[in-house]
Amino acid sequence: MWRDLKTRELKTAATWWISYSIHGKRHRENAHSTKEGDAAKLLKLRLGQAAIGMPVGPQVERTTLGEILKMVEVDYAANGRKSLARAKHARLT
Repeated sequence: MWRDLKTRELKTAATWWISYSIHGKRHRENAHSTKEGDAAKLLKLRLGQAAIGMPVGPQVERTTLGEILKMVEVDYAANGRKSLARAKHARLT
């Protein structure tokens, strides 16, 4: 529920939101569902991820192409792939 600032009327949102705190930082996230149960499941998931030390939040799910390319280079270097130099060259072009 939220209050309209102009009319001071109490309204309900179409979708559920979750709110949680990790290491003193407040996170608010849209559950993208109209069902309270779905929002509760997402909240449990996020709290579980935080408990085992995984990065938490909606921004974690947004991986950029640059990050993926960097992960490929790190994987190639860790596994001793011969094509590491080629992968680095392809990233620059």
